Amino acid sequence: MAEQSDPQPKGFGKPVEPAKPAAPKRRRAAPRLSDEEFQARRRYEAAEKKGEPTFEIFVRESGQDEWKAAGAIAVASNLVEQAIFDSEEKLRQSALRQYAALRKATNPLEYGFRRKEFPDDAIQPAQRPKPNLINKFRSFLNSKFGDAVKDSKVKGSKGNKK
Repeated sequence: MAEQSDPQPKGFGKPVEPAKPAAPKRRRAAPRLSDEEFQARRRYEAAEKKGEPTFEIFVRESGQDEWKAAGAIAVASNLVEQAIFDSEEKLRQSALRQYAALRKATNPLEYGFRRKEFPDDAIQPAQRPKPNLINKFRSFLNSKFGDAVKDSKVKGSKGNKK
């Protein structure tokens, strides 16, 4: 008589299950941008497409040698420093989020820039532009009426329906 073979091999211990293929690693989703950040990114991309010069922005603690990347901006060459200091608070907050060492900084932060197309160029420290009358007036209006103007635009855009 012929013996029938058992489908399960016989031996010591429990049968080993074949290894399952590893699940692919999930990519971490990009953080969701606020509306303001999304609009800023769209303005940057549009300016870049139009051929505006783009600049890398850097930050460091005053008195230090090492610059840390803080972002990019697309603006006319003569307006770079003005643009940096117009958005100084947002740059500072972004840099503090990215670099823990800057959170412990005791000296004020310095900003620098260079053309994105020339990464081998030296980083130029940004000099705070001297305020002229127009810039002072614009800053005053933004500080006093910035929210009121934004609110009135929102209310006005809905229209008066009776």
